[in-house]
Formats: sequence, C-alpha cells, structure tokens
Amino acid sequence: MFQELNSFSSLEKFSNSQNKQSVNELSLDFSEHKIKDGQINILTQNLLKFVSLTTLRINLNNNKISQQKLNELIKNLDKQENLTDLQIGLAQCDLNDDYDLGNILANLTKIRNLNINLSKNDIWEKGAADLGKGLSKCEQLIELQITLNNNRIYNEGLLELGTVLGQSKSLKSLQLSLNQCQIGDEGMLYLSQGISNSIQLRNLVLSLQGIQLQDQGFQNLYTSLGKCQNLTELKIDVSNNLLGKTEVISFFEAFEKILSLQCIELLLYNNKIGESWIQNFSSGLKLIKNLRNLTIDLKFNDIKIQGAVNLIKGIAGCKNLRSLNLDISRNQIDYNKMEDFFNQLRFCTNVAVFVLELRQQMRNFDFDQLKDRLKKMKRLVYIGINLQK
Repeated sequence: MFQELNSFSSLEKFSNSQNKQSVNELSLDFSEHKIKDGQINILTQNLLKFVSLTTLRINLNNNKISQQKLNELIKNLDKQENLTDLQIGLAQCDLNDDYDLGNILANLTKIRNLNINLSKNDIWEKGAADLGKGLSKCEQLIELQITLNNNRIYNEGLLELGTVLGQSKSLKSLQLSLNQCQIGDEGMLYLSQGISNSIQLRNLVLSLQGIQLQDQGFQNLYTSLGKCQNLTELKIDVSNNLLGKTEVISFFEAFEKILSLQCIELLLYNNKIGESWIQNFSSGLKLIKNLRNLTIDLKFNDIKIQGAVNLIKGIAGCKNLRSLNLDISRNQIDYNKMEDFFNQLRFCTNVAVFVLELRQQMRNFDFDQLKDRLKKMKRLVYIGINLQK
C-alpha cells in the first residue's frame, strides 16, 4: 500500500507527530538556522522512535552543529535497524578538519544508499582523508553521492578519498562533486589514481566545475577511468575550466575496452576548446561498440564550422547510437554555412532521438535542404533544434 512521505520543517511539529512506529519514509528540513546545537538531543530522541524507518532525508544546511552533537546524531542513526537510505545536508555548517568526519561516518554501517552534502565548509586535506577512511567502514554502500563543493581539498586528501572509493567491493553508483575546489591538474591525478581501481562501479558522475583543470589533468582523468571495466553510464562535468590550450589524445579511445558502456554525458562548456582540440578529442567514437546515448555540451568555446563538421563526422562513426544531444551554441560557427555539418547527419542512420542546440538565427539557410538531410536518418522519431538567441 502506498504511504505518503512524512515531511516536517518544524522541530516542535516533528516531536509531536503521531504514529512514529509505522513510518517508513521521513523528510526533515531544519536548514537555515532552524535548529540549535542544544536541540540535537530532541531530534535524536524522536528519531529513535521511528523504528520502521527505511528512508531518511534530513536537511541541516546552514546551521552550527558541534562535533559532539553531530557524532551523537549519526551514532543514533545507526541504531535504526531498518534504515538503508540516508540523505543528509550539512552544507555551510562550519565543519572543519577537527570534526573527524571519518569516525562520525564510520557509524553508518547499515546504510546502502548515502547522499551527503558537505559544501561550503572548511574541509582541507585531512578532512577529506578522514572522510575516505570513514566511508571505508560503510561496507554495505551500493550508491554514494558526496557533494564537497567550495572546500579546500588538495592532493593527499583526494588520493585517500579516491583510493577508498576505488577499493569498495560493494559500490555500484558514485556521484562526486568537487566544484570550485581549485584542485588543479595535480589533484586530479591523485583522485584519478584512486577511482581507477574501482572494478564494481556501474554508474559514475563527476562534477568538476571551476577547479582550474587543464588539458593534462583532464587527460589523466579519462585515461584512468578507462580502467573501470564495468561502467555502463558515465557523466563528467568539466565546465568553466582551462581546457583547450594544448592537444589531447582521444577521450573515447580510453574507453574502447569497456564493452558495457552505453551512456556518456560530457559537459565541456565555457572552456577554450577549438578546432584541432575537438577533432583529436572526438576521434575514436566508433570504438565504443555499444554506446547508445551521447550528450556533449560545448557551448561558449572557440569552435568554428570545421570543428563542428569534424565532431559530427566522429559521431556518425558510432553506428549503434540511438540518442544524440549536442550543444554547440555560442561558439565561432558561421551558422549560415552548416551544409557540410547537416550532410554528415545522413550517416547517423540509427539515431532515433536528436537534439541540437544552436541558439542562433540562420537567416540564409535553406530549411527545406535541412529537412531533406534529416530524412536520411531513417530511424528518427524525435528531433529538437533550438535556433533562436
């Protein structure tokens, strides 16, 4: 029987709620200074009354919680015999390396799906290393999402964190967000070395916006990830970085041997990517034999018409592709000279869903000619083209 999710944003209403013993799912929003350190005891005592709880979402963002009270809260969560799914928000809580996050999280021995937000705190290398050590004790984890945006995590901390994640024998899905952490190429090398050992991962999402990443660091990342032999879905967001200054080897050749890989999403917008970079990067697409879904976001770069043509040529070589989402807007492309680009579409014979973002008026383009090219995509059942500014 369907049971409605129980939601509370007031500690008083939560404490006075009825039927605690029968609730399976619970959502608590005590963010933005809604709970004081001295009230954690009340929160903890009430949570222990939810004996049937399997899923808990608790938002404590932007509060000031002491190490002692945070440890007390997490320890008591482990007493929930049925709790397997936990989402906890601890962003902007003034957490730092002295909190010993590792020992705190090590208490979550029964959790299978964990989503923890630690953004905008004061976590450095030691804190990240401790976090990794704590997660290594969570041996039941299958799905893990860690958000560490806007912290100060560097080399050794990233190595410890990446190594622990890579050595997990149970982890199938990992989402790791390090946006604005300024880790650079060297930090990326450490993180890549750790995660590359993960032989169990099926789904990997890395969000690495604005981390001062350059071409060599990015190349180190994807060549390392090519060792994750069981990946089926991969998403990498390296937007707002420093890519495009030097040549790189093919991204897709790195994943040639991963036969299970079916879905790739690459967010590369707002870099300095140009003609030769995108040609080298996109070569080898045809080597990923079972790729079905491809998304590439390249807006706000320096790509010209020939770069766009070379890109679609590479994509056309991927014969099993079913869904293509491509954003090449806000580049240096003369959109009134797109004939060669659209001519290549006829080779994308198995694509059924095609979304193209141009966000530009094409005043002189022959749209009847475009329709004719699209008819060559014989399996096409949906097309979306955004042309307007």
